Amino acid sequence: MPQQATVQAQQPTDQPQQPADQQPQQPALQIVGGTTTQQQAADPFNLQRPPQPLSRPVAPAQPYPLDALGPIIEQAASAIEELVQAPAAICAQSVLAACAYTAQQQIDVVMPTGSQKPVSVFFLSVGATGERKSAVDDHAILREYSSLLEALLAEPMPLEKGERNVLDPRPVRLDQDAAKAFKAFYTDIESEVAQGQRFAAISGLANKAPEHAARLAAVQTFITDPTAYAIGVDAFDRAVSLVRYYLDEALRLTAFAPLDHDVALAEMTRDWLINRGKALVHLADVYQFGPNAIRTKATAIKAMTVLEAHDWVIRLPGGTKVDGVARRDVWRLNLPNLPPC
Repeated sequence: MPQQATVQAQQPTDQPQQPADQQPQQPALQIVGGTTTQQQAADPFNLQRPPQPLSRPVAPAQPYPLDALGPIIEQAASAIEELVQAPAAICAQSVLAACAYTAQQQIDVVMPTGSQKPVSVFFLSVGATGERKSAVDDHAILREYSSLLEALLAEPMPLEKGERNVLDPRPVRLDQDAAKAFKAFYTDIESEVAQGQRFAAISGLANKAPEHAARLAAVQTFITDPTAYAIGVDAFDRAVSLVRYYLDEALRLTAFAPLDHDVALAEMTRDWLINRGKALVHLADVYQFGPNAIRTKATAIKAMTVLEAHDWVIRLPGGTKVDGVARRDVWRLNLPNLPPC
């Protein structure tokens, strides 16, 4: 528990003594956890200042463009969203991933350049605990889409002549209008990845955006008509909307991620301190019991220094007792209503 004591302030000895009833009243210095009430009044430890953000907060995501999925996929994603009450983006990606998995063994997409690409697509859903990611995946594959996908998956796989395990997917090409839209999108992206432009920070992903749009357009086309040989401009325009959404998401998450390693460690430490639920912490606590990324005294000091600079913790005088033991490096978490130890 923090040390608690009362000390009476003394007048300088070179001042004339006054009668007791005329002497000015001196406040007692009440030490609570090493911090005095006079120090609190002067606010030397920023006690009245709320904690400051360690990094720029992540902006909220834009609504997922469900209407860009095409009618069949959109209806399935919307039904799952309503039934499972999961975010629309997770529902849509589950359905879209199942469709791409089904299509990839049957078709390839041919770019306007003549190169033939698989329609395989990789998705990553980032969701908080309780957003029913697993439930959505199972529902998308096994229930809402079971009849359609099972029928498509039951189709014989196209194999190369004379081979038993080498696929030969049917090429699907962009029609004339879709090819023009592809070239226009390519030109737009080329300008947007230039230095200082919107997608410069994610140029590696953005440079592949036209190809990804062609893949998604091919998947939509296959689900709508498994016998199709051509991709129309409507399907490609919808795919562009999807790809632009994913580019914006990549930009949003990349731009606001904590790039500084010390800040990242400080954020981990802050979350650990809050979940720990105690007001006081000493340095050895941090590197012995704190986040796994902090395993040394040096890294613990860096993390606590960042937290101190942002008013998440307040350094207390050396010798403050924590759990009955005097410690040299002690901080108090700058949040109300926490037990001291």
